[in-house]
Amino acid sequence: MQQAIALSNPNLISATTESDPILRFSDSKSARASVFGPEPAHDWCYHFAKAELARQRSDWDEISRLDARAAQLGLSPADPLEWIPFIEAGASRGEFDLSAARTRQAVAERPFLRKAFCAAWNRAGQRQPLPAGLLEELGCQ
Repeated sequence: MQQAIALSNPNLISATTESDPILRFSDSKSARASVFGPEPAHDWCYHFAKAELARQRSDWDEISRLDARAAQLGLSPADPLEWIPFIEAGASRGEFDLSAARTRQAVAERPFLRKAFCAAWNRAGQRQPLPAGLLEELGCQ
């Protein structure tokens, strides 16, 4: 209860205009930590979540950077479905070999996920010409 009282302190609110109040500490890392606790470790979940957000913005270079960093740290998903943003980014950047290898491995582990992986390849194919026969080889046509 005491934490809630501190968070409801009106002195923390600063009005830039009458219709646009902002929290004075809204950009302060220490203030966020006091509310949400310390930032969790940058494990696989961190890299996956950031990659999924970047996928929604079509930021393939950011996903590639996250992929390289995760590999450098020896991180990989427990669920092969979490390869999708990385596969789509690689295919969208013309990096077909690694993306296809990951797709084959994921579908071998969980065949019922083929449609999800094929959807990622089809989205990538709308941005970048795919190698002839690749969709058929992956079982997507």
